[in-house]
Amino acid sequence: MANSGTRQAAGPSSHISALDANQSHRGRGSYYADDDSVVSSNVSEIGGPGDIGSSSNDDDGNRSGSRDPEVVTLTRAVVTDVENANVNEHPNERQSGILPRSRREWCFVFLAILLILAVALGTGLGLGLSFMNKDSSTSSGKEERTVGVGQSAGSPNTEPTQSPSVGWPTFSPSSTPNDNTSPSATSLSPVMVNDLASAIEYHVIAQEISNIASFPEMSDGGDPTTMSAQEKARDFLVFRDYLPLTIMDEEDDVPNNPKGGGNDDPLAIRNNDLNQQRKPYLTTATSAYRVAQRFATAVLYYATDGDNWETNQLWLEPGVHECNFIGVTCEEIAVPSVTLEEALESPNELPHHDDPEFDSTMEQMIVAIDLPENNIAGSLPQEIMALPYMRRLALWSNAVGGSLPTQLGRLTRLTGLHMDDNMLEGNIPRQIGQMSELTDLYLQFNRGIAGRIPAELGNLAKLERLRLSNMSLRGPVPTTLGKLANLVDLSLQDNRLGRSLPAELGNLTNLESMLLNGNIFTGGIPVSWKSLGKLKRLELQYNELELDMDEWVCPLRKNAPEGSGLLKVMKADCKGDEPRVACSCCTECFSYFVS
Repeated sequence: MANSGTRQAAGPSSHISALDANQSHRGRGSYYADDDSVVSSNVSEIGGPGDIGSSSNDDDGNRSGSRDPEVVTLTRAVVTDVENANVNEHPNERQSGILPRSRREWCFVFLAILLILAVALGTGLGLGLSFMNKDSSTSSGKEERTVGVGQSAGSPNTEPTQSPSVGWPTFSPSSTPNDNTSPSATSLSPVMVNDLASAIEYHVIAQEISNIASFPEMSDGGDPTTMSAQEKARDFLVFRDYLPLTIMDEEDDVPNNPKGGGNDDPLAIRNNDLNQQRKPYLTTATSAYRVAQRFATAVLYYATDGDNWETNQLWLEPGVHECNFIGVTCEEIAVPSVTLEEALESPNELPHHDDPEFDSTMEQMIVAIDLPENNIAGSLPQEIMALPYMRRLALWSNAVGGSLPTQLGRLTRLTGLHMDDNMLEGNIPRQIGQMSELTDLYLQFNRGIAGRIPAELGNLAKLERLRLSNMSLRGPVPTTLGKLANLVDLSLQDNRLGRSLPAELGNLTNLESMLLNGNIFTGGIPVSWKSLGKLKRLELQYNELELDMDEWVCPLRKNAPEGSGLLKVMKADCKGDEPRVACSCCTECFSYFVS
């Protein structure tokens, strides 16, 4: 009993001593729940599982003969966790707390690395392709003249393909960019007809309305100060020329139309509702001749500084028919029934505007442009030839400069060309001789026009008035002018024309006025001129002529029938004591001395 009492008295003290010993050991081994090395050492010190529950005497008297239940339970749980974990990592790695501890965690790390590599590879490929496309687009714009969507010029019979870059057809000119000659249609590549900008460019170049040099940079909405008139016209037609969606169509004119009528005034519709939906004014289904006509008027506007005209009402107003532009006159004319898309498919087979064998459609086509004294500057563009039905071009008393385009000769219906009193330069194009219907050719008061009178003007069989005065023409008067049987007015004064007067002018039996003053003609008047029975006005002053008009000219005038007006006005260098011309019947005499 004494022994038992001793144990009972020592029980609480033993329990406290065991806890103190355990705590002391934790301090030495720094034991934590995740430190397996320390757990193992503690387990060894405490004893294996077989020792739990066994009694032993503490030689030092600091430990009791039986272990505390709480310590036993904790120790058993730790041993079980260590055995189940089967962890074989190096202690240094476990202590770092960074590297994975199991095969499953290593799998997750490996998959994450693969995902990162895949994202990096995809990003790199995307950026690479982007830069390659950008470089391809840039080099295409610099190394090739681009005018639309298509393929190389060397394969005209292949199907058109969409360009991957700027969206214009490509063209490889056979000549240098400074060569203004128009390329043939066969040197151009086909075009995607659903691209209106490309379609317009290809059409006007293929039909030689414009040349490739007119489109130096294929820009859409670029700097307007550096764009050509042709580029500005193209951009207007593509980007700004729209109709309100509610504009009246042809079917709106049909009586009892279930769809109802509509407004045909685009300005009224646009002004009433600025949020109107829009539709393109031109499409690839529009008549090819109409597209070319609207393009030509737009080029004319930009090439002659249309923004500064005195009057430019309705010019280039989006959705307004060009026939409503101020100064423009139109008529409904049968034109070849060819759409822009069809013209692009066979550019070399576009029917002539006067082809009677081709199916036709009625269109409003321009027959006259009258804009005199309107502060028009710039130069007359060659695109004017895209108005093949025009009969009169009157831009007199403006400031139009440059030379007359040779393409004027293709306006075979033109009857009146009134470009007098401008600032034109260069020579008179011989192609004007192709204007078989021309009756009035007024180019006077253009001091910049020099050179000789083209002999081809003699082909203008219907010409009635030829006014080439106050210019800088030189050389002889071409004898071919004697073929102008319908000529009634010949004005060649104030030039540098010389040599003898051609006898062939005596064939102009309908001539009523001939002004040759202010030149350097020599010799006398040909006898063949006696046949000029309708001549009412003859001016020969300020020349180097030496003749006696009393010999036969004055008798001709005196013997003229009453009221015929024959030689009603006669002027010559007949003044002074020793005049160069003897003329007792002249209405006015002048003194002219050659130094």
